[in-house]
Amino acid sequence: MLRLRRMWGPIARHISIVTGLAGALAVIVPGVLFWPRLSDPIYSGSLTRYYLLEMGLIGVTVLAMLLARTSWGTSVVWAACGLTAAFTAAAGFTIGTLYLPAGILFALSGILADLSRPRTLLRDLLIAAAAAAVQLSVMALIVLRLTRGTV
Repeated sequence: MLRLRRMWGPIARHISIVTGLAGALAVIVPGVLFWPRLSDPIYSGSLTRYYLLEMGLIGVTVLAMLLARTSWGTSVVWAACGLTAAFTAAAGFTIGTLYLPAGILFALSGILADLSRPRTLLRDLLIAAAAAAVQLSVMALIVLRLTRGTV
């Protein structure tokens, strides 16, 4: 059993990196493809641009951390998972659905990375939950300010 665990650890880690990179690209690509369409009057608000930039920066950050193979790259992936999951839930059937695959890929990447070190799973889940709470709070504050006309 121990031998199987030792063999599975590096394989899971490599698959984790691949799924994390795929998640990063799944966050970056929709923004790149959608950006030219923002000149349409339906997307005239700056809110759409802000969220596309935010999601793109999340993808670039995850991409950089995974390529640099930092020791806290898995934590960054879990934070990205929380951010994209919260964004997908809050944005609903508008632009949020574009980022559902990225959230799933980030979660899969985090789970696979934590298979080789199971003691960090709870910590990483808390990181994802905290990131989701921050994302939902920021989105709620922006919407409240927009409805009051102070932005």
